[in-house]
Amino acid sequence: RATGKKSFRVSARRANKKFPYQSPELNQMVGTLILENFPHLTVDLHNPGFDLTLEIGYNQAYIYMEQRPGPGGLPVGITGKALLLLSGGIDSPVAGWLSMKRGLSIEALHFHSFPFTSKHSQEKTADLCRRLANYSHKIVLHMISLTEIQKKLRQDCPAELGIILLRRMMLRLAKCLAEERKLQALITGDNLGQVASQTLESITVVSQVTDMLILRPLVGFDKAEIIKLAIDIDTYDLSVLPYEDCCTVFLPKNPVTKPKLSVVKRYEELLPLEAMLAEAYETLDTTIVRRPGETGN
Repeated sequence: RATGKKSFRVSARRANKKFPYQSPELNQMVGTLILENFPHLTVDLHNPGFDLTLEIGYNQAYIYMEQRPGPGGLPVGITGKALLLLSGGIDSPVAGWLSMKRGLSIEALHFHSFPFTSKHSQEKTADLCRRLANYSHKIVLHMISLTEIQKKLRQDCPAELGIILLRRMMLRLAKCLAEERKLQALITGDNLGQVASQTLESITVVSQVTDMLILRPLVGFDKAEIIKLAIDIDTYDLSVLPYEDCCTVFLPKNPVTKPKLSVVKRYEELLPLEAMLAEAYETLDTTIVRRPGETGN
């Protein structure tokens, strides 16, 4: 790859500070060796034809000429732990990846409505976690059935409020799980104005059901930007598989876009909330999903 180049520079770095030679000495030693073997080359520290980088670790050394930008961000786990509400669509896996990029270690919670939704939707979610595990070694995946909750909401509440009521139930369950797992925040794929349940009014009414911090990494993204990120992190092809998630079951024709908290609470007071939530939480199933080819803890 250095064919045709007339000048070079050596840039040494030492992660292992106990290595007997300091970086300037390494630069000089390696540079001298190159000049002895390739006399047509000259040293240019300011505008070299190629830059030979030498990294000294504890058990190995790396030598390379080409650098490619990675995703950037912080090491996973350095800023805390959070619970990702993973729907199986395009948005929530991207929200999870962006959260990991900022150093969060994530666990995932998927709500399903079997038998109204097929087992394929749950398998798809596990596959999405497997893709996300490429960036964090493993993902702890939790699944909770909302089937009975959705049947009760459909029976006793106005259809147009169904999604708002359902999402409030989701956050109640998510908070319970997060506290049990000692996770510090919830993460959602909400994107302002994208669907009826993501208007400012809807997000406000849903959020007021919990005092736990809710992170929404996608709130300022448009759909094209989210799709591009999904393609880049290799989740898009799975996300668009045509398997329904729980939010598409009993979807009303005209969902409310500006719900009033007082009205929502009035209908919730007519429901046996504690019993509904306890029954749903008993369906909790937890697995550990690792990136392909990996085993262990």
